Amino acid sequence: MAIVLLIKLLRMQYLRPLIAIAILILLLSCCTTFICIWLQHLSASFSPHPLSHNSYIFLGLIRVGGQTALDASNFTEGVRLVLTNAAVNFEEGVISWQDHHTHIRAYPISISVAEEIHLVHSAAGKRAADKIVPLLAEKTIMRVDRIDPAKNILNGFYGYAEMLEQHPELCGKIVFLAFLLPTRLTIPIYERYREDVISTIDKINKKYGSAKWIPIITFFDNDRTRTLSAMKYYDVLLVNPIVDGMNLIAKEGPVVNQRNGVCVLSRTAGAFKQLREAVIPISPMDIGETAKALYKALTLSDEERSTKWKLARQLVERDDLNLWFKHQIDDINKLLDPYAYGSIQKQPLG
Repeated sequence: MAIVLLIKLLRMQYLRPLIAIAILILLLSCCTTFICIWLQHLSASFSPHPLSHNSYIFLGLIRVGGQTALDASNFTEGVRLVLTNAAVNFEEGVISWQDHHTHIRAYPISISVAEEIHLVHSAAGKRAADKIVPLLAEKTIMRVDRIDPAKNILNGFYGYAEMLEQHPELCGKIVFLAFLLPTRLTIPIYERYREDVISTIDKINKKYGSAKWIPIITFFDNDRTRTLSAMKYYDVLLVNPIVDGMNLIAKEGPVVNQRNGVCVLSRTAGAFKQLREAVIPISPMDIGETAKALYKALTLSDEERSTKWKLARQLVERDDLNLWFKHQIDDINKLLDPYAYGSIQKQPLG
């Protein structure tokens, strides 16, 4: 396979940096989305026939990375179900097939903490923040998402509406700022979903709003500087995807926030495993639970809010993008050393 040839070429010192980068790109390409495609293919391939060329590529790699340990485990299980002649060791995270060993490991992606803080404090960031401040209320809920059915935007708004229904005393005192990026509009299901989102926002604003108060204020564009700068001011950040490989918004928010903001996070988001102690968890399809979680987040004591925000920030700062790269570079270096290669045979999935 190509990856084997690359490693042989690494013996040429002048090629080592360039090829190491190439291998890293291959590793990074095996993210959650790619693994999901692989598993979907597997589910339709329960036959004795050989796997497709694309499927072979994965087991030609020396290491396959997933966003979470669950991704890595699911990939391994998919291989076990289809390649009955492969030796699969879940505990050690190794798949052995046709005299080749593929090591499976989770590499949860993170953010560049320093870069994002720098952007928020830049002149452009401050100008963007100045435009957001007049829109804030006593309490502010925010969300940042592509307009994608998987992001579960509608259920988030339904949960917000149910909270207003159950707690009318909040009307006029809170606001929901939604930063929504239209995407894949040439695909009918995405266009219909965008229309449903706009319609739902209009209905909620008409039902609960007044001449002096708009319950949901939306931004339909892609302005990263404004979005990051706005997140300085949330009291509650709603991140409720149906399923998500990671969701970096849940990590960006605590890093830039300056109001002890609390994140309401789906248990099905990849970031949940890392942040579970620092967030308020929800089941994304449970509108009632979402409403209760939003209310809880808004009414937490100052001490509880501060504790959760500080913990979330510490967790992200500890496992930032630099560490994410380092883990992969360290693993690549082990693979390049023939004496160290044996030491990675027993690395666990996570």
